[in-house]
Amino acid sequence: HPDAGLVPYILVEEIHYSPDAPWPAAANGTGPALQRINPITYGDDPANWTVDSAIPVPNLSFERRGTDLVLRWPAASAALSLESSSAPTANAWTELTVIAAGITEFTVPPNASAQFYRLRRR
Repeated sequence: HPDAGLVPYILVEEIHYSPDAPWPAAANGTGPALQRINPITYGDDPANWTVDSAIPVPNLSFERRGTDLVLRWPAASAALSLESSSAPTANAWTELTVIAAGITEFTVPPNASAQFYRLRRR
């Protein structure tokens, strides 16, 4: 078949961010990250975004190994905080563990109540 091997992609949402007003200016690529306030509402509305006060971990990747989630990142010079939440909204995160500086991989055991995880510099 002529389409054999083709993997179709469907655009679910497109967001046009700008480091200028009315978008949060602090998330300009040099520090804090943007955090969506409500994942169900319109994503291209600057009012639906806020600045996360912690600096995110760059180049974070993950993979599933059975029921475990394996996180990987370049070595950090500071300790990291692994947090979980049932919703990706501000102020709904619980610290699961502190990961020492220099570690580059962590396996997250299954957690039925957590659907979202984030790794931040402490």
